[in-house]
Amino acid sequence: MTNWLFVDDQADAAAYASELGKVDIKVDHIQPSAARKLLLDQNPDPAGVLMDVDLSGEVGMLGTGLGLAQDIRARQKNGSLEDFPIIRFANPGPIAKNVRGDPTSDDLFDDYLFKAEVGRSAVSVAARLKLTEAVYGAYHKIKREKPAGKADVKLVEELLGLTGDQLEEWVHRALTTRLASGFVGPIHVAAGTFLRSCFNAVGVMVDRQTLAMRLGLSANEETWNTIEKWLASSEYRGVGQDFAERWWSSGVDQAWYSLDGASSPLSATSVAERVKILSRSLKVEFVPLKMPETSPGERPWRWCQLSLERDEPEYIPVDPSRGIKLTLPNDLPAWVDPLMASYGVAIRQREDTRISAADREKLR
Repeated sequence: MTNWLFVDDQADAAAYASELGKVDIKVDHIQPSAARKLLLDQNPDPAGVLMDVDLSGEVGMLGTGLGLAQDIRARQKNGSLEDFPIIRFANPGPIAKNVRGDPTSDDLFDDYLFKAEVGRSAVSVAARLKLTEAVYGAYHKIKREKPAGKADVKLVEELLGLTGDQLEEWVHRALTTRLASGFVGPIHVAAGTFLRSCFNAVGVMVDRQTLAMRLGLSANEETWNTIEKWLASSEYRGVGQDFAERWWSSGVDQAWYSLDGASSPLSATSVAERVKILSRSLKVEFVPLKMPETSPGERPWRWCQLSLERDEPEYIPVDPSRGIKLTLPNDLPAWVDPLMASYGVAIRQREDTRISAADREKLR
């Protein structure tokens, strides 16, 4: 099989498959019970699986997408099923009901998508699926060429497209160790770690929207080419680079310090100062980012996590010194940026248990 399988119990599932087909992603919709029989008993090899969370709409289906994903991973671990990606593909409501506050299922999935994202930008969704395919393909190739498997930092350099010095300077040592040791175990464990650590969380790398925010810039296509040329050496050039526009965070920091007048860290500089230095050094009149009223401060560096979890996600920049900290049941890895919320959004959701006790008191 070369198509993706979409495991869903809803009548509109075929519409999502059709939309993805228009952007060169072939998807076959399959009911949960049929998916369980196919995936667990017949050893197929799909491009990947899009898994809904709540599968109770099918009569007689007792399990959830989380349970089916766990069964698939167990078969892949014992070698009775080929390694392929599984992506959580659901609406915010079922995720809030079945997942939020309990991170134990997170590692079952290689990526997390809202169904509505297909309607907003099927092209972006297709790129994420193709990135996942590329990463799994790279790990399968390594497994074929080196079936014995051993921890190998050189292979990490190749996957990430970095030199030895760049790996040492730009990637957290604990992440390098985890990626290097991944060649010993199952492919889905290694590939999933690679995807979740490098692409699904802000930390070692940033996407275009986050980069623009951290530079203090409003979206402006006319001036973005200048930024791309300036940061060419910091752009991600590893596996799946055609499907993932990313820049190394530490590489951006290095480029910032090369500019005239950039004596303080980028994160500690106000939007006005960031734009002033960039405009003077790159000889382009950049338009500064305007902080929304719901998010006080002048040094944006994070996104409001609470607004990203809405049915219609909204990207609200947050100044960490004026933001609200979110505490999760499990600690985030050292290479992942902490989660925060803007003051204006958090004050409306002040009973969210993730808001730290100290910050909840501040909101009151």
